[in-house]
This record gives sequence, structure tokens and C-alpha cells, in this order.
Amino acid sequence: MNMTNPRSASIEVMRNGCVPGVSFNANNVERWRAKRQSESCSRRREEADFSSSVACSSASSRRRLPGFGSWLSVSLMVWVLAAFAAFSAPASGLKIEVQLIWGTTNQVSPNAEHKAIGPELKKKLQDLPLKWTNYFEVKRMDVAVPAAGVTNVPLSEKCRLQITDKGHSNIQVVLFGKGEQVVNRTQALPKGETLILGGNAPGATSWFAVLRRVD
Repeated sequence: MNMTNPRSASIEVMRNGCVPGVSFNANNVERWRAKRQSESCSRRREEADFSSSVACSSASSRRRLPGFGSWLSVSLMVWVLAAFAAFSAPASGLKIEVQLIWGTTNQVSPNAEHKAIGPELKKKLQDLPLKWTNYFEVKRMDVAVPAAGVTNVPLSEKCRLQITDKGHSNIQVVLFGKGEQVVNRTQALPKGETLILGGNAPGATSWFAVLRRVD
């Protein structure tokens, strides 16, 4: 083969995947190689772009799915804890303010330790069909009644209260005087409401037990 002009000579390609016997001009070979290299680069870029797109899509899916799963898990946990607390939390019972009140027609009490009652309670007592015009606080106590339980409240040496929580804001109050049952009442006592035990009595004075639901 004459090789005096390599650029115009025919080259028989025997390797690199080409078919034996096919002849290429040297200039054509250079263009072919450049074209193959360009096509190879394009394929690699397309493959890289596709792989990157798949990877990004997969990563995005992984980010979304765990987020949804975490939200669902947290919501379920909160619901379970709330349900558990509702069933397991013990009832708190009742808090009641108890006052021993002395009623009289006199302007002042003979006992200097007695205090005049507040205007709100005085109005409640004056609205009742009672003959006394003035009322004084002898004793005040804050009493805790356990849920479904009983509490005894001493008012004086001869008088005491027995308060029972009947549930659903209902209470039973029994007033004992000199060891004998004087009053037995069961009624609702919502928060802020007042229950007055007592009534008319002979003489110029009388005693009242006033119960007010605090909580």
C-alpha cells in the first residue's frame, strides 16, 4: 500500500469494533472519531441528567414520606396519651368554703371577734323569710371533700357538718347538733353557688351554716 500521502490514503480498519475490509479516508476517520466522541459525550450527559433526575426524585420522595409518617406517628401518640390521661386521671374532689354565721336583731355582736359578713351574702340572707336583720361571721374554713368521699366539719363544740360528694356536682350535707341529726339535704352545688342551712328559731339570735363551692 502506497503511504506517501497519508491524509489521502485509504486505511483499512481492522480493530476497535469496525468491520474488516471497510475503507475510510483519513479525513473521514477524523470526522468519524470526532462524531463518535461527541455522541458519546452527549449520551453520557443524558445518562448523567437522567440519573440525577431519578436521584433527586427518589430523595424528594424519601423526604416527603418520612415527614408524613412522622406526622402520623406524632398525632397517633398524642391521641393515645390524651385518651390514657382521660381514663386514668383521678377525680379531684370538691373544695368548699364553710362559714358559721350568727344572726341577730342587734346592731353589734357581743363577741368582738365576730366580723360582719360581706354584702353579697348579707343580701342572700335578707332575701330569705328570716326575722334577723344583722349577721356576723363566727368561723370560716376551707374544706376539701374527696371524690365520692365524706368529710366531717366541726362548727362548734356542739355542732358539726358531714359533707358527702355524690358526684356530678351533687353533695349531701348533714347537720348535727348536740349529737342529733338536725338537717339532711342532698342537692347540686355548682362552682360559685351557695347553700344555706338554718332557719327561724326562738329568741333573738340564730346560727346558720353557709357552704359555697369554690372548685
